[in-house]
Amino acid sequence: RKIILVSAVIFAVGALWSGLATDLTSLVFSRLFLGIAIGVASFTVPLYIAEIAPAHLRGRFVSINQLTVVLGILTSQIVNWQIAEPVALGATHEMIRESWNGQMGWRWMFWAMTVPAALFFVFSFILPESPRWLAFSGKREAALKVFTRMGGKEYAVTELAAIEAASACQTQEG
Repeated sequence: RKIILVSAVIFAVGALWSGLATDLTSLVFSRLFLGIAIGVASFTVPLYIAEIAPAHLRGRFVSINQLTVVLGILTSQIVNWQIAEPVALGATHEMIRESWNGQMGWRWMFWAMTVPAALFFVFSFILPESPRWLAFSGKREAALKVFTRMGGKEYAVTELAAIEAASACQTQEG
């Protein structure tokens, strides 16, 4: 969960930095910074889903995650379309550079990313810690509480027993 929070912060900082860029070097580095956020989120969110979701729902949750990614891309294109002003046919590079799109529109497109980044950050606080991570960290009661919230008492006891059995096997082998 903490890595997901860090990813959200990197998204927000990268979006602000991109919109504030004053030269090509700053823009390139801010976009690389955003690429790190995308990489971290693309790795950790499905991993988190795999850790937290009951086995019979895991595929559904991963599919929903992929759907939200695609819907996010579509939404960003629609928002950018609304931010941009129409460009006249035959406009030269100089005309575009001097237009609102060339001066401020592109900045607002980057700054618009701060809204989903902020929502990602805020909603990350309601995510429970991974119960498997809690169990492996010796926080058995906290893991049991999260598992119970996910699938009920019977599910929680079964999952925690499976984790403890796997941990015992690893300890004996190691």
